[in-house]
Amino acid sequence: MPFTVRHDPHAWLRIVLRVALPAALTIVLFLVAFFLIAIPSIEREMLESRKEAIREIVQIACSLLGDYERQVREGVLSPAEARRRAAGRIRGMRYGPEGKDYLWINDMHPRIVMHPYRSDLDGTDVSGFTDEKGARVFVKFADTVRRHGSGYVSYHWQWKDDPSRKVPKLSYVQGFAPWGWVVGTGVYTDDVRERLAAITGDVRWAFVVILFIVTSLSVYIIFQAIGREHLRHLAEKALEDSEQRLKNIIDFLPDATFAIDNEGRVITWNRAIERMTGLPASEMIGKGDLEYAIPFYGEKRPLLVDYIINWTDDFLDTYQYLKRDENRLIAEAESPVILGGGHYFLATASPLYDADGNPAGAIESLRDITERKLAEKRLAEALEEKEILLKEVHHRVKNNMQIISSLLTLQDSKSGNAELHRSFQESINRIHAMALVHNQLYQSSDFARISLGDYAGSLAGRLSDVYRADRPGVRTSVDADSVSVTINDAVPVGLILNELVTNAFKHAFSGNDGTILITLRETGDGRCSITVADDGVGMPPDEERTAGTTLGLVLIEALVRQLGARMEIARPGKGTEIRITFPLR
Repeated sequence: MPFTVRHDPHAWLRIVLRVALPAALTIVLFLVAFFLIAIPSIEREMLESRKEAIREIVQIACSLLGDYERQVREGVLSPAEARRRAAGRIRGMRYGPEGKDYLWINDMHPRIVMHPYRSDLDGTDVSGFTDEKGARVFVKFADTVRRHGSGYVSYHWQWKDDPSRKVPKLSYVQGFAPWGWVVGTGVYTDDVRERLAAITGDVRWAFVVILFIVTSLSVYIIFQAIGREHLRHLAEKALEDSEQRLKNIIDFLPDATFAIDNEGRVITWNRAIERMTGLPASEMIGKGDLEYAIPFYGEKRPLLVDYIINWTDDFLDTYQYLKRDENRLIAEAESPVILGGGHYFLATASPLYDADGNPAGAIESLRDITERKLAEKRLAEALEEKEILLKEVHHRVKNNMQIISSLLTLQDSKSGNAELHRSFQESINRIHAMALVHNQLYQSSDFARISLGDYAGSLAGRLSDVYRADRPGVRTSVDADSVSVTINDAVPVGLILNELVTNAFKHAFSGNDGTILITLRETGDGRCSITVADDGVGMPPDEERTAGTTLGLVLIEALVRQLGARMEIARPGKGTEIRITFPLR
């Protein structure tokens, strides 16, 4: 049969337009969709999964440090022993597929506190250590904790057991403030790129095969076609083959994936979703009317892909978690049916487009995140148990202090000595000031901080009751901003307030009338100002010079140093004004 097509200059154009061009456009569109959408999405998901994993591991380690710190506060362990045991526990923590991934500890200087593989570095100053790019790695760790408390740090590090190879690494670090430690671990970002490169390489070879087949078929059609009908048949067959090969690529994606067209009919149901649901693609392809939701929820209901095609506000209440990233939807949901129920999934849905860029449907991928959700649940339960324990600790401390106060009161009643009575009463007041801290923490939902305004009001009311017989006309008043302090600062602050108000009651007034004003202000520079002012007779200058000779003021000066505070004494014309300024932590 003669190849008359060769002598027709228009035949080449018709063949290109009807066969080669559609096939080429299909391949190009899939390449664009795969490499510009699918690959970046997979890379982001893999990297975010790695980042989330190392963050959770570091947080678990810091929670472990918190348990040892609690034992120090309870007097179970000494600070040095607690640090030694905590470092040993973290030294033994391993994770990863080979069990070689580890955590390290450095301080804020920075110096190495613990390195599991390089114990010879323990105690070494690493402030000058740099990677191949000149970045001071451990200084970056300390700066990140100093600025933000925790965060991710990128740098270069040797590749696993090969010291000659330096590759990018991403670490998550978190500070443990009570000890000044920085706990961290990291992952190699090249691991993600290598996995992506493997996927891309397989796809690239598939595209080469497809391109070769399509090209060969097109050449064959060009030189063998003898009629328009035959040419159309071969072109349609080539297009079908191309689409089938593209579907085969989707079929081998690791995540459970399905797609629907604009009419809501299933057009793709890959092997991973077959394994997940137990339903073969042959039973699902072509099904519509939300029947594809039954394997997941046991009933017909819209899924993520349906809201890609037709968004409604009702969708906001459908999923536990929802994030919209441009034209993608990401959500978390629990399936009561899949794999026996009680399984959680991360669903990602994106629109599909035809060769002309028009919406052609939507595709959804599902990833089983049950283990992660269960880990989050276990962590939440552990935190709840920790809060219950802390509440009980504060309750017991408060009760024990009340018992000590009662014993002192009983002893005071038997002394019969006025001087001893005053000493006993001052000691009882100090114990009550400390017990009041634990009582407020016991009644609060926050076991780490207390409200200074509430505390000052309670303390002033109690001291007014104590000195009502001697100073019936002296009134106390509190003017406080919304300021809170940590438990470590609450006790010294409470003792300072107790001493200042007690001294005002005892020495400020020549008669029975007067006012004691307690003012609490946040200065705006990360500090708090406490002012105790009275309108009494005032403090003589010679008394200020000898202030350090009395027990109360000796205690105040010691507590001021403990807080890193500044004390100022003023005489505004009438009375005395004492101001304590300390940093908020």
